[in-house]
Amino acid sequence: MSGKLYPGTKSVDAEIKIDFIDSCVVMDYTRNFGQSADFDSNSGVYYNSDWDDEGILPRLKQATLSAFLLCFQSFIVLFLIFPVSVLQSKGILVSPKYQVGSQKFRKWVCSNIKGIVEVITKISTTRTVLHIPNNLWVEYELSESAKGVIASIELLRHFDNYYRFGKWHEIRQNGWDVIFTFSSLPENSYVLVKYVA
Repeated sequence: MSGKLYPGTKSVDAEIKIDFIDSCVVMDYTRNFGQSADFDSNSGVYYNSDWDDEGILPRLKQATLSAFLLCFQSFIVLFLIFPVSVLQSKGILVSPKYQVGSQKFRKWVCSNIKGIVEVITKISTTRTVLHIPNNLWVEYELSESAKGVIASIELLRHFDNYYRFGKWHEIRQNGWDVIFTFSSLPENSYVLVKYVA
């Protein structure tokens, strides 16, 4: 960015680096070609599910809430988020608080409709990479030994090779990578990452 705070609708699409050595945060919008879709064709298989063990009443209650929130989210997007997005892109709404508020609201809705995924990974190299499907909300926790040697945390686009109709090659974004870089290898350490499914 050229010296001004970006309040626009695609600020959720920034690649981010938190540098603990230089004590700075870098937001990169250069590869922001549009919002990434949060559809994932590999999310339909369940190895183990507490949902299947739940009683009929809690399942019915959550299904009803999810259906209501899905309809409500469509209403919010159509009548609130979309108009605010247009006003932001025209430079009429310049305060980032609108974008932050909409992201917090979307995180709440998505976590109630889809849920939150928690991944724990053992740190075995000085560079640990975790793949996530979207960047709406990401939270992390490091073990004590890892906190002292963390150099940077990055959120970068993950690209895969696709062949449309089996012939036409494309390099297409497929979610995001959360990258933890350490100045030295911490012993017996882990990183925990939570994100919206």
